[in-house]
Order: sequence, then C-alpha cells, then structure tokens
Amino acid sequence: MQLGAFIQQHMATQVCLDLWDSLNVAGEGGMAWHCRQIRECDFILVICSRGLNHRPEPLQLQGDTVHEEADGEPDFGSNFNFSSEAAVRLICTEVGRAKARGQDLSKYMAAIFEYSEEVDIPTELRLVSHYTLTRDLELIFSHIHGVALHRPGTYLKINHISEEGFTKLPAGAALRWAVSEAGMAMRAKCHHSVDGGN
Repeated sequence: MQLGAFIQQHMATQVCLDLWDSLNVAGEGGMAWHCRQIRECDFILVICSRGLNHRPEPLQLQGDTVHEEADGEPDFGSNFNFSSEAAVRLICTEVGRAKARGQDLSKYMAAIFEYSEEVDIPTELRLVSHYTLTRDLELIFSHIHGVALHRPGTYLKINHISEEGFTKLPAGAALRWAVSEAGMAMRAKCHHSVDGGN
C-alpha cells in the first residue's frame, strides 16, 4: 500500500489497488473487479513477494465448515488473499497468451522487494520486465512514462525517485520503513522456520 501511495503521489500515475477500493471489490466481486482493472489499466505491476505465498488461515464462522453458495462453490466472500492469488494467476495467463501471439508485453511488469528473491517471480512473469524495489523506482518511472534515463552522453536523474532521494519525501520514508519492516518480518519467519525444523 505504501508503494501504491508513493507511485500515485510522486510518479504521476493513478494507482488502482484492491485494498483501496474495497467497496467496489465487494460490490463487483473480487475477480470481476480484477478482470476489469486488468482490461482497463495501461500498466499492471505485480508485486511478487514471499508474503504473497503467506496467507492467514481463513476465518471459520461456524465450526469447521466453509460456507457454500447455492451453486456448491465455496464462498470466499471478500477474502483479498484469495482474490489476489487468483488475479496473479489470471495475469500470468494473459502474459502467456500475449507471448504466444507475439504481442507486446510492456503492459505487464513484475517486481520484488529487496528482501525477496528472483525465484519469487512466477515463471510466466519472468517474460516481462521485472524490477527490484526500491532500487528500481526510476526504471519503473521510465517504463510507465516512456522516458529514456540513458542517452548518449546524458543520464536523466529524477531526484525525488532516485535510490538516494526518494526517502526525503514523507511517502518515500513511509515506503522505506514498510519495506524494512516487511523484510525483518520475512527474515524472522525464515529464521523461525529453520530453527523449528531442527
């Protein structure tokens, strides 16, 4: 969410994020909302983090049963984790189809945070431009706006989104803090898993 706020405030880009639009997600349904956004947006940035694979257990409201709708399918309600996972699968399918048809893949981007690894990017998304955050904020800006950062004899540096400069902005400092906190949580979880296996 902090990344979305930073991009919207300082990279001249409108951001659509399910967590910001929960009323419409609830009204349309998670998959319908994601499908519409995938169709209507100019660019899609998929954040590929180990956190995406760490999902809390679904809430059980009545004993150990999962509620079912009239058609017999499980009712996941407004479970954003389910919707996000399904949306990532949908995006991967769209990328695979576009690649098979020889279409331009520049609409799609993948990114990992500094605490993640390249293997966190799904195979299909390795076909598209991928970035490491927060290091590559300038490259994402260049991708979205079609601005060349390097030309013969020149280098365009955008101070407020450079690797050194973005933290001078309140939204950049919040983003740096959020990435740092998430990295510590992931490392602690990995350390706990390794210790727990001994």
